[in-house]
Amino acid sequence: MDRSTLTQQVESVERNVAFLQQEHRILLSGLRLEIRNLKKRCNGLQKKFEETYFSAQSKLIYITKIC
Repeated sequence: MDRSTLTQQVESVERNVAFLQQEHRILLSGLRLEIRNLKKRCNGLQKKFEETYFSAQSKLIYITKIC
């Protein structure tokens, strides 16, 4: 294998690695954003659940006391 062909292959591999690194950065950025959004959604649902649960619980206590 001549030196020119080997040099071209090395350059090609280096370009491919750079491309994959960039794609990896983009993917990680998207995943971080998705995780942040899911955490916000989870927190909102947790608050809604707690409000509903405690509201129902207090109504049940009230009903139990008046009966």
